[in-house]
Formats: sequence, structure tokens, C-alpha cells
Amino acid sequence: MFHGRNDRHSLVNPLDDDISQEGSSSYYKCIQPRRGTLMKNTERIVRHITIKDTPDLEQVFILGNEIGEGSFGKVIVVTEKSTNTKWAMKMISKSLLVYLQREIQILKMVNHPHIVYLDKVYESSKKIYLILELCHGELWVLFKERKPFSETISKRITNDLASAVAYLHKNVHRDIKLENILLARNPKDPKDEYYIKLSDFGLSVIKTGTGIESMLHDCCGTILYMAPEMLSGSYSHQCDVWAIGVIMYLLLFGVYPFFSTHEKELARKILKDEVNYPASKVSADALNLMKQLLKKDPAYRITSSEMLESKWLAGGKAGINMMDMMKEWKDEIRVRYSNLFLLLVI
Repeated sequence: MFHGRNDRHSLVNPLDDDISQEGSSSYYKCIQPRRGTLMKNTERIVRHITIKDTPDLEQVFILGNEIGEGSFGKVIVVTEKSTNTKWAMKMISKSLLVYLQREIQILKMVNHPHIVYLDKVYESSKKIYLILELCHGELWVLFKERKPFSETISKRITNDLASAVAYLHKNVHRDIKLENILLARNPKDPKDEYYIKLSDFGLSVIKTGTGIESMLHDCCGTILYMAPEMLSGSYSHQCDVWAIGVIMYLLLFGVYPFFSTHEKELARKILKDEVNYPASKVSADALNLMKQLLKKDPAYRITSSEMLESKWLAGGKAGINMMDMMKEWKDEIRVRYSNLFLLLVI
């Protein structure tokens, strides 16, 4: 069973830090909402359990095997002794505190069926331990076995992903990629193999001000999913929409829209080349949505909320992209003035 992922771009190291038992005294507290950066009603109350010295976690949990490694920490499966509930425990060094604060703060805020759930936080003098919802697999692994997915399955996954991203954009900016999507148990259908959860918030950004909300200048994530403007060094939340387009393309066609084994060549393709859409592989509605998601100019790219209203996902009449309407109107005006000029010349 899995919560964390094995990053396919790096080897997963064995668990090299044994959890020692230097002390068992502990006191309990709840994390209080931070002032200024977040509204008080945006956070859940998450138990933050501080244990003096090194935490004796074996008093609370049965520690299991390593199951993955996220951006900033190893993950093992644990069983809570009092309830017999299985969780994923993400162990992170406090030397990465800047990233820890970001991930914990984001996980405290979110409560969505397609985003991994944070239950508790344990803290020692050297480490932070996140007790997270345990997922049973990785979408990337299932995709490699069954690619490409059918349009029905791809639609389902794309819709759930868009729903999670639209929700996240109220508070945070995501690094969206297939490797960060886990598979979990559907509470309404235990046989469902494609119930997804977004995970690994180590590279996410909380929207805390006008400058950060509109433009971010730190280049992070996997280049295969990067939007053109991200490669140019400045971007907004519309980069997430591009990444959803890459994932949708990947699910339906089994390949990336742009690929090269050399990063510079891959970046050039993303910046300069047009997307190739294999003929007659998918429905017209699916093709139209992909084209809306993979527009190089973010100003003409639809939002995640508009995506949920698209004809392919919602059925019926597709949502309206106002930037496209303005462009069409400007083009029409330009044509009319050109025709008028020709008439005057004649």
C-alpha cells in the first residue's frame, strides 16, 4: 500500500534513519492559525504532538515498511495501535523547515475528496512526522501497465483532477504532474480502480499577496509538465492548467505532447513547437478541450473552473472563454476595416 511515490527520476534510498527512543514524555497542542498570511477560517484544527527529544513513536504506532519518497521526505506505512488504523507517515528533516511549513500549512487548509488528508503532526527536535491518509497505489504505475486509458476513464480522472485544482487555486499554487497523483479507496465504490488523490505539496505556493498571487518566479517541478511561460521564468496559476492538459494528452494518447531526453531540446519544443494531435483518436469535445488547455499564451488558456464547465466534462453547452471571444472580435473588426479600406481605394 502506498501514500508516497517513488520518483521515477531518482533512486529511492533505503530507510537509513532508525527511530530511536530517547524519551517518552510528551505534551499535546493544536496548531493555531497563523495571522496575516491566511484567513482564520481557512484552516482545520490538526493535532500537533510535540515530544521532547526523539519521539517514541512505537508507543503509538506499529512501524512498517518504506513505501515511497516524496519531494522532501521518506514515507513508511504505520498502524495506529489504539484504532488499528493504517496511515502513511512522512518523515522530514527539520533542516528543510521552509518547505515543511509550506506543506503542513497547505495540508491543514484543504479538505477535498481528491486531495490527500493530513490527520496529525508529530515533532521532535530534529524531525517532523506527518500522519497522512494511506493510499494503495500510484496512478503513474497503473498508467504504465494500461496506457493509453480509454476516453471514459481519462475523462473521469481529468474531471477529478480539475476539481481538485480548481479548489486548490482558492488558496495555493500546485506543481501538478502524473507522479503526484495517488490511487485511494473510493468510499462509495470499493471496486473503483481510478479514485485519485493529489499528494506531495512540497513545491506548492500559498497565495499570500498580490505579487505572489499574480506571478511566481521560482522554477520548480518536472520540465515535461512545464508551461511555456514557466520556462521563461515567470508564471501564474495558469501553469497548472497547462499541466492538466499534458496529463490529459498523456492519458488519452499514451505519450507526452512534447518529449526529448535532453532538457534544452525539450524546453525548446515546449516554447516553439505546435502540439501534434493524432487524428481520429479521441472525440471532438476531448480534442477541443485539450487545445484550450495547451495554448502557449496563458491569457488564452481556460481556467480550471472553466474546464469543469467544458462540453467534454460537463456535457451540453461548453463554457465560454472570454479571451477567445475578444480575440475573435478583434480579428473580425480587423477584417472589416481591411475590407472597408479596399472599397475606398477602389
